[in-house]
Amino acid sequence: MRQWIIWNLRHRRLVMSMVALCTVLACWQCSQAVVASSVAKLFLGESEDYLRYKVEVARFGSDELILVGLDVTDPLEPATIDRLQNAIDELYAIEDVARVDSFLGAQRIKAIEGGVQIESWRDIAEESSAAERAHILPQMLTSTDVASVFASADGHKLGVVVELKVDPDRPAEPGPNLVKSVEACFVGAGFRPDTLHKAGMLPVFADVIEASVDNLIRLFPVVTLVLLFTVFALFRGFVPVIVTMGVTLIAVIWTFGLSTYFDPHVSIMQTAVPAVILIVGFSDIIHLYSAYLLELQAGQDQREAIIASSAEVGRACLFPSLTTFIGFVSLSLVPTPAFRHLGLVLGFGVAVALLLAVTATPIALLWLPRPPLDSKRTQSRAVKGLVRWCQDTALRSPRWVIAAFFALTVVAGVGVSRLHIDTDMIKRLPEQGRTQRDAKWFSESFAGTGTVEIYIDSGTPGGALEPALLAAVARFQDAVETIVGVDQVASFVTLIERMHDALGGQGRLPNSRAAVAQELLLFEMRGGKNLERMVDFDRQRLRIGVRLQATAMRQTYDAAEQIRAVAARTLPAKVSVEVTGLGALLGAWLDQILNGQLRGLALSILTITLMMSWMVRSLRVGLWSMVPNLLPLWVLGGYAGWRWDAVDSDMIFVAMLAIGIGVDDTIHFLSRYRIESNRNADDRAALKRTFRFAGRAIVMTTIILVAGHLPFASSAYFSTRILGTLLPMCMIVALVADLLLVPAMVQVGWMSLSPSGLPSDATSTTAV
Repeated sequence: MRQWIIWNLRHRRLVMSMVALCTVLACWQCSQAVVASSVAKLFLGESEDYLRYKVEVARFGSDELILVGLDVTDPLEPATIDRLQNAIDELYAIEDVARVDSFLGAQRIKAIEGGVQIESWRDIAEESSAAERAHILPQMLTSTDVASVFASADGHKLGVVVELKVDPDRPAEPGPNLVKSVEACFVGAGFRPDTLHKAGMLPVFADVIEASVDNLIRLFPVVTLVLLFTVFALFRGFVPVIVTMGVTLIAVIWTFGLSTYFDPHVSIMQTAVPAVILIVGFSDIIHLYSAYLLELQAGQDQREAIIASSAEVGRACLFPSLTTFIGFVSLSLVPTPAFRHLGLVLGFGVAVALLLAVTATPIALLWLPRPPLDSKRTQSRAVKGLVRWCQDTALRSPRWVIAAFFALTVVAGVGVSRLHIDTDMIKRLPEQGRTQRDAKWFSESFAGTGTVEIYIDSGTPGGALEPALLAAVARFQDAVETIVGVDQVASFVTLIERMHDALGGQGRLPNSRAAVAQELLLFEMRGGKNLERMVDFDRQRLRIGVRLQATAMRQTYDAAEQIRAVAARTLPAKVSVEVTGLGALLGAWLDQILNGQLRGLALSILTITLMMSWMVRSLRVGLWSMVPNLLPLWVLGGYAGWRWDAVDSDMIFVAMLAIGIGVDDTIHFLSRYRIESNRNADDRAALKRTFRFAGRAIVMTTIILVAGHLPFASSAYFSTRILGTLLPMCMIVALVADLLLVPAMVQVGWMSLSPSGLPSDATSTTAV
């Protein structure tokens, strides 16, 4: 490492020219980026379930819906009907809209002499007087195809279902503009904005995307300013501010440049990358700059101080950066494209940050003025006091320290036992925000906004008309309606039941295939519509739509699993059943995400344990060293279990970041302790010197990491907010464990090291 630093300094103009050239190329590559990513591609990739889903929606229509709610006085009032129809006409002008359903197009099937009459409720209302409309309204509000879907029980709330065209490659990022265009159609038609409500997966994702873009536009500059202020406050000078800012910004540019080189489509998952790389990069440079100041205070000239500190810290930072790299790259074990790409991007960013820290930073320090060595300017009294208190407490009362941490572990363990993981995108958004208010508005008067799609293949053309199959499907629907959380079930069988009842037929359904075909023909001849949405042209496949109260992914998936179990019990073995839908697929994806994240976390822990054991040359100490590293994760799980009934799956993402970042301080502490233990046979003396040379840098980097993440706490989006609340909590727990628990465990002999024969005359004073 020392020879590398010397070579860089000797050829500093060439090195910095190469850095500048790479930065320019990376900037150009970033300019080619396109903010676009399909939700399905982000999370589902090319799974077999998703491929089958795409086949079915291409046949029957998409389940990507925007649900629009309207507050009205009288739904059958001519002015209301005209405004609604004008809005629908405008909606069809939007390129992505496939169809729009409302009570205007819903049909009444009425028995008349010699057959049935099929009319839309709009036609009925327009042909009626005010007095007649008052009589018709209760009929409409209780009809099967209007109640709880297109109108509330009191008639003062209307629902409009906007179905998007089938397009698996539709980017998610334009979603907010699409939702706004839909709302604009209603406002333009005369509905007041405060009477509009929206629900459905697309509007929720649209709000999530807006929050993610906010991270990039608003939080990145804030994080930058906070980091700069923190560095200035800790070092009382502009040199470290200039160096850290310049080098880490280059690391961010390089990271995004490489990311867009392999895939120019920047997804919502990558919006937090710049801030994370900036924060990690700052910590490496702060360690180096702290060591540089100590070398200067020890009497070294500027050039030699740069070489000594960069070489020593470069080696010391290699292990922390490698563990952080592993923690981030382990995200790629999650079996979805979004996490795989995110893990690789973050891993590369950590590597680049370290490379630039030991390459560009020494050159920058050589070019900049030598910093003043006034201890009041270069050291923080608060930091020095904290390190001294931790040292005295750990060395004076090691068993009490261990007992306190044991009690914390027990309390956290109770919380961990209460953990239940799920993902509800709506609950990630502000509790008092419009999305949650609109969700409550819909749940109070309409069927649930969650959906599950069921596709039944009879196996033969015309098989869907067989009375035996229709009867089995009717029993199946009845059973599905008894599942907790299911609000409504509608299908081709529901239509046949309505026709059969209107014609005065005996029983629930026709008893022959010919009778079924006759009733269908009569339905179409009388102007019946939307048959293609329920049965295919060959009359071989049926579609059943299920509305759920649940909006959480895991709950939707669980409902789908229960429906599959009911299908296995009630439907003939010869038919094939596909229970799917975006909500159910994402729920199944959640289990894969959790398993992948847990595998990644396990890999990180195993790899870090092996690395720690190799670094300290002791398997025993390496194993014990994982206690302070795993403690923050345990506390995180305990807090989440005590705090929430259902814990969001992104909490595991925080845990993976925490293990990758938090282990750095443990490595720095043990690395220095190993050096000192070979100079001092007495553990107590070795620990004091370890605190002196490593304690200050560890505290300062933790302060910077915590301060850098705190701006995320201002985000309205839960998954971003916990990066500014729970991740700093994990870092603080890790710091306290490293400065109290680790030396206490050394004192009682659990992590004591025997001299390994390192040169006892090593005189470097560099802090690691």
